[in-house]
Amino acid sequence: LIRLGSHRIDFIGGPERRVSRDAWYPLLRTQYSIWNILNRYRGGQMGNFHRAFRLQGPLDSAALRHACRALVERHEAWRSQYQWIEGRPSQRVLQKFALEFPETDLSALPLEAALVEVRRRQEADIRRPFDPANGAVFRSELLRIGPEDHVLLLGIDHLVFDAWSYGILVQELTAAYEAFREGRDWKPEPLPFQCVD
Repeated sequence: LIRLGSHRIDFIGGPERRVSRDAWYPLLRTQYSIWNILNRYRGGQMGNFHRAFRLQGPLDSAALRHACRALVERHEAWRSQYQWIEGRPSQRVLQKFALEFPETDLSALPLEAALVEVRRRQEADIRRPFDPANGAVFRSELLRIGPEDHVLLLGIDHLVFDAWSYGILVQELTAAYEAFREGRDWKPEPLPFQCVD
């Protein structure tokens, strides 16, 4: 049961068991529709959900990196491959993945010049296509523009993310960061099932 505004939404039925993570599975109907649209326009910014977060105040970059990795571990679709298998688009969860989290220090630049460079990097990232065939559907980068002033760039392929998911992303990223910054484990409620289920 979830709440959406004043509405209650009940999920009836659903999987009775979790499937193996070692196999390829067909895309969900909604994923298939998005797959067709993105493959028509891939290479442009249509396939890229992108946000830049200005983070002012003391920042624990290691905790933030850990939080981003924890979200990708939690949401299997964000660490899955998407390829044509036996004549249909399919997905497979990657058990091992490398999350890049580059950190770039722009603080030697005057603030105005640093913000211009942040915008340039953001626009370049928006235009950079994802590579779902190799499991690259999530990326992040941290830019330091002052001693206590940072910008976090997040990009996620629309194949695995939509605008409705944005609030969940912010909520979970914030909770995970706070936990790791305080030296605690982040232990959200386990997801009952994922896309491949």
